[in-house]
Amino acid sequence: YAVDFCGNDNVWEGITCTHGIVTSLSFGSYGISGTLPSIIGLLTGLEELLFTYNSFTGTIPDSYGDLINIKTLDLSNNRLQGTIPTSLGTLTEIVNLYLYSNSFEGQLPDSLHLTNQSLQSLIVSANVLTGKLENSLCSLVNSSI
Repeated sequence: YAVDFCGNDNVWEGITCTHGIVTSLSFGSYGISGTLPSIIGLLTGLEELLFTYNSFTGTIPDSYGDLINIKTLDLSNNRLQGTIPTSLGTLTEIVNLYLYSNSFEGQLPDSLHLTNQSLQSLIVSANVLTGKLENSLCSLVNSSI
């Protein structure tokens, strides 16, 4: 069975629709636990994904790189781990990327600075990241690495 989150009533808390398309999922501080749902990558009209201050575990699904219209991705203050997927470098519309206060390790993907002309704010502090930082990332308007 299917659920129409953008129906005439559009009364789903935390879900915003524009012209029948889900454009925002805002579930910050909801106490949600478990892994991030990979199916969210199918919501290609999504412009804002706010899952901050929850208890998500595991890794960021590669399918999040399919969110071609995403402008703000906030997965901060969870229990996420592993490496930051290179697929996030394909998010050419992203303006704000907040991944701080998790347990990400390794290097920032090179793809983040190569294709993201729109990226203005990158905050990845309070993780276990290592490696060199590309000069292009240092010139972001608002960055905390």
